[in-house]
Amino acid sequence: MLDDLIIKKLCILSNVIDKDKSYITFDSNTLYNIIELYLKKEDINQCPVCSSKIIYIRGTKISKLKTAAVDMNKILVRIHKRIYRCENGHCFSQQNPLKGEGRIITTQMEVLILNALRNKNKTYSSVATDFGVSNSFVINLFDTKVSLNRLKLPPILCIDEVYANKLTKYSYACILYAFQ
Repeated sequence: MLDDLIIKKLCILSNVIDKDKSYITFDSNTLYNIIELYLKKEDINQCPVCSSKIIYIRGTKISKLKTAAVDMNKILVRIHKRIYRCENGHCFSQQNPLKGEGRIITTQMEVLILNALRNKNKTYSSVATDFGVSNSFVINLFDTKVSLNRLKLPPILCIDEVYANKLTKYSYACILYAFQ
């Protein structure tokens, strides 16, 4: 049985979740908290494609998505949705209460990733490993969600290159100096 506190942390509407069937486990190999969510049976009146009134339950489909709560970074939610079929052969499934179609990460996790990038000591790759996503996802998320205005260069900018024998990895250093 799923706890009400976890449902509130994941921002799920409790009226669409079957609490008696849903449960949480922990995978020690991947270090993920795995939440199995079963959706309640919906009262569907007609097919959204052809408006047929006769509808059957065809089966279930499992949607996987990664999310995070403030105190738990790695959460994998497996949502068990019903697939319906009308008498004309059109298939459709229940709506996902956590995400939009085609997404594997919730908006809540995106916000936590962007908040983690505020730390100046963190890199894209370190944040990606913390949240279990790829580097390119973190970079693309930052590029799409954060707008940084470019600063103007000063009218006079001095650029110099000096030899620095104290540096072990690189022997030259670049110096940029603006007079203003």
